[in-house]
Amino acid sequence: MMAAMKQYDAGLAGRTVLVRASFEDDVSPRLATLVGALARAGARVAVIAGFGDPSNDINPAYSLARFAEPLSVMAGLPVVFIAESVGGGAEAGLDQVGYGKIALLENLRFHSSRHRDARSFALKLSILGDYFIDAGAPPQSADGWQSRLGALLPAPVLPETEITEEV
Repeated sequence: MMAAMKQYDAGLAGRTVLVRASFEDDVSPRLATLVGALARAGARVAVIAGFGDPSNDINPAYSLARFAEPLSVMAGLPVVFIAESVGGGAEAGLDQVGYGKIALLENLRFHSSRHRDARSFALKLSILGDYFIDAGAPPQSADGWQSRLGALLPAPVLPETEITEEV
């Protein structure tokens, strides 16, 4: 499978872009192409996602670590897995990831606060980035943390993209 995409503007260099993804099935070629293009434009890309139903508890069976290698292979760049998704651990982990690199943060569904206080959860996530792209499945509610994060962080200005896939 091959994907081609126009280059993004270098205005993303030195910025962190949070990209919400869906991993219910696998890493999609579109996601890999998007994060690879953002990283090649000089952005630090932090992929955030939920996976499975860990019942709002840390459950290694639902760790996103399993997606780091497939994302790396498909994006054509190394992916650093960060075992936290919000708070000081996530901030410190991202600080170790350079610009032009990709990070995959741990499963957001390990945190019950994403439902209890969507505003607070979105604020905690917003600290991690300069921009937000929601590339995941549609949120379950319009007042969830995803829409609140979208209101806190702008989407980067991206040119029209051309994505072609060959199997």
